[in-house]
Amino acid sequence: MGHAEQGGVKFLIIGTARSGTTLVQRLCAELPDVWVPPETHFWDLADRARHRFDFPLRARDRTEFAHWLLTELRHRDLGIEPGAVAARLQSSSVRIGLWQVFDALVAAMSPDVAILGEKTPNHIAWWEHFASARPDLRFIAVVRDPRAVLRSQRTVAWGEPDPWALAERWLAHQRSIRDCERLLGSDRCLVVRYEDLVADTPGHHERIAAFLDVPFEPAELTDATLAAHPLFPARESWKDNATDRVTTDRVNTWKETLSELDIAAVQTTCHVEMDHFGYALEDAAPAGAPPGESKERVAAFRHWYQAVAALDPLPIN
Repeated sequence: MGHAEQGGVKFLIIGTARSGTTLVQRLCAELPDVWVPPETHFWDLADRARHRFDFPLRARDRTEFAHWLLTELRHRDLGIEPGAVAARLQSSSVRIGLWQVFDALVAAMSPDVAILGEKTPNHIAWWEHFASARPDLRFIAVVRDPRAVLRSQRTVAWGEPDPWALAERWLAHQRSIRDCERLLGSDRCLVVRYEDLVADTPGHHERIAAFLDVPFEPAELTDATLAAHPLFPARESWKDNATDRVTTDRVNTWKETLSELDIAAVQTTCHVEMDHFGYALEDAAPAGAPPGESKERVAAFRHWYQAVAALDPLPIN
């Protein structure tokens, strides 16, 4: 991976939330000259942004865009001021599309390194837009057993507790990951299974370093480094143990907490992709169609995911 464009976003970490993307974020940040700041959720705003502003952004609009952006993202507690992003945009001599704003936002939250990544799992929905517009962009896609993902999502306030709706998300994400890997090849898409990652963290850490074309010389993240450039905001308390020693303790905890109906709902929806990624099925009768509210949640997600994929070309560059 070339280092010519200092500070640009060179790779994205994508997948279903609660699949291990934060662990991959940490491992990337431990590599030399690499950083991955907190999740931006920038692309959730992309369609609204292009209807609010004219692209490429003119000089007089760049500061206004930075203020609008950070106002929209204020609940994320990213720890930066609009001026930090605006200054980068105003000093740029290139056309300012959405990607250049994204670059500026990520760089404003990061130390001065050659290779920047970004980790918003949900950005997987835009992967085809990115891959087409940014031919050098790479993806690290994280996969985890959907039954474990359901268990984990139920431990956070923002998680999807409904087994049918969670299964629908996981199914769509894994199909996108398989497409990403198939269409871009191994040079641009690295698929990492959470279960393999925690079982052999050094081996997969080295694999990530090779994918990013950096030496495998990991350095432990110090308190001083994390104080200056946090990996995630303090409000994300569910990540309090994200820098602890990696263990396999949570690989099979879903077996102790999920009901038979939960397991059946997930397996009925996801069994083809589960088989592809090596997740054995439990003995369970087919779950049948999702009930009322579950059906509505499934339909809402499917509509949103398909709408993102079908967006007219975004002004990315």
